[in-house]
Amino acid sequence: MREALLQAEFVERLASLGIVARMTGDGVIVGNDAGGEALVRIVDAGTGAPRAVANALLRQGEQKYTFVLVADHFGRQATGVLGDSRTSYMDDQVLDLRIPNLGLRVRAERAQRAVPLARGRVQLSGAAGAVVLALLHSPNREWKVTDLADFSRVSAGTAHTVLVALEAEGLVAGSGSGPLRRRVLVDKSTLLDRYARDAAKDRRVVGSGYVLDEGPEVTLRTIQARLDGAEDAPRGIGLVFTGVAAAQLLAPHLTEVTRYEAWVTTPHRTDYVLRAMGAQDVVSGSNLTLLSGGLNRLWPHDTSAMPVTVAPVASVFRIYADLLADSLRGEEQAEYFRRTVIGF
Repeated sequence: MREALLQAEFVERLASLGIVARMTGDGVIVGNDAGGEALVRIVDAGTGAPRAVANALLRQGEQKYTFVLVADHFGRQATGVLGDSRTSYMDDQVLDLRIPNLGLRVRAERAQRAVPLARGRVQLSGAAGAVVLALLHSPNREWKVTDLADFSRVSAGTAHTVLVALEAEGLVAGSGSGPLRRRVLVDKSTLLDRYARDAAKDRRVVGSGYVLDEGPEVTLRTIQARLDGAEDAPRGIGLVFTGVAAAQLLAPHLTEVTRYEAWVTTPHRTDYVLRAMGAQDVVSGSNLTLLSGGLNRLWPHDTSAMPVTVAPVASVFRIYADLLADSLRGEEQAEYFRRTVIGF
């Protein structure tokens, strides 16, 4: 699986530079403008540690074929060794390729670091999770990398790496080549399973408190009204509700709400957010949890399409993931929410 993933990533990186390449059973065939072709073999250097690089180079010995050393990330020492040995390499930031018999010399750097190349599978948390949310919200759309990046509010490098990884797993399918290549989601149920499992890594608790529980609709409307009138917050407090309270707004037959969860998406102090919400800072008996996270990891779609008017809520897929993280009947509630609201 990893070898196929690395080959696909290599082909896509070349395509983004206008270089024609295709995968074969022996490696990757790379062509030039004159019609020449050369076989390039991908050599996996794992995490890119200096020892792994040295061992990989030793294994290649005096081989005559062209090879590219690929790793999650090469540090300064490793890139020094690769440069001294004039070895082609690729990691999350740089593609440095030499194919002398084609007269091809390429060095391309990404402007910002993308999702690391996965050891088998890409982790669908953080910025990668934002890409997945976009795919899940528009499962029939054929995405170009740049369009998906803009919609998800991530770098093109991140969107590209996630798409290549998901295509290698068979979760998305691609058509076309180079800048015109498009991909569409083909297994949304499995992708949701993968996302929900990995998205738990995004959950970073930054505070807790107690709010008067008058049911989710009244409680969230009251909190939002207080936030809208909060002083000393020129940009406003960004709060997106999730978990069982948010789920109740969309699937009212869930269990009685006793807990509230919200993602804080603006850089305000936790104590100020709690006061603005009208929450009490308690040592025990809290029913409110505050989480910290970027807006694109929660709500990457058109907010006007959300069937909620009382307060902002997270993506239904983020809500599902957060329900699964609830230790009290979380799995039961998550499955009911998935069946009645998500539908797959």
